Amino acid sequence: MQNRYVTDIGDCGSCGFLIHAIRHVHQLYGWWNSSELYKYANEYLCAVDFDERLKKVTKAMMMIVGDGKANVFGVLSLDLRE
Repeated sequence: MQNRYVTDIGDCGSCGFLIHAIRHVHQLYGWWNSSELYKYANEYLCAVDFDERLKKVTKAMMMIVGDGKANVFGVLSLDLRE
């Protein structure tokens, strides 16, 4: 689990999928408010959304949950040209 990437490619919305992924990692390893959880979230979690407002919501939610950077990319995941 430590070396697996979690990507929400279905237009991340309010970040529920990634929040549950962080909670799952916390339950498996007991990482909460620790450097291990922060490092895992920054290296292995990312999201894709085309809406600028939802990207801001996702970044804020990820910062609240414990990811300091929130890897959120602004592309339409259904458009193969991007």
